[in-house]
Formats: sequence, structure tokens, C-alpha cells
Amino acid sequence: MTAGSASWDGSRYATADGWAMSDGDPSAFTDTKTAEDWVRVLPDDGRTLTVETVRFQPRPGRVNRANGFQVQGSNDGGATWETFVTISTPASSGWTELLLPEAVS
Repeated sequence: MTAGSASWDGSRYATADGWAMSDGDPSAFTDTKTAEDWVRVLPDDGRTLTVETVRFQPRPGRVNRANGFQVQGSNDGGATWETFVTISTPASSGWTELLLPEAVS
């Protein structure tokens, strides 16, 4: 897992910045140098990821920043991307869970 850049203040390099959003602490977050950025999850053992459900929790007090959040996948090493889901109404607090219409790999 890696973010599109190091943290805005340079305290975390891109990989640590990416992992910050998945440590289980809702107050931890990826904080890249630009307002619009990405976090990439790429298995390093050759596996293909299959996604059936997207579950996320916006940072407390910053739910509006999750509006427009996209989950995308690529089967060609990142040359092209397919959007699986775009978040338009995240929960005001706690977890939002979205079941995809069909599993994607």
C-alpha cells in the first residue's frame, strides 16, 4: 500500500502515508501533498484481489472530504482504471459499507 505522495509535512514517506488510512484508528489518515490524490493497494505476491464490498470510515469531523471518493481497479498495471464505486453519501459517523453489484477482480 502506498499513497501518491509523502505526507504534506514530510513526516511520513509515501508508503507509510498510504498505510496510515488502514491502521484501524479512525483518527489516523493519509495526508498527501495535494487535495486530490490516491492510495494504491498492490499485492506483492502475485495475487489478484477480488472486491465484493467497500467499507470505509471518514475521518471524524471531515466526512465531507469523503464525498466523491472513488474505488478503482486496474488489470494492466495501472495503465487504465475502472471505477467500481463512487461515494456520494458517506455516513455522518462510523462505517459506511457498500456491497458492489457484482464482485470485481
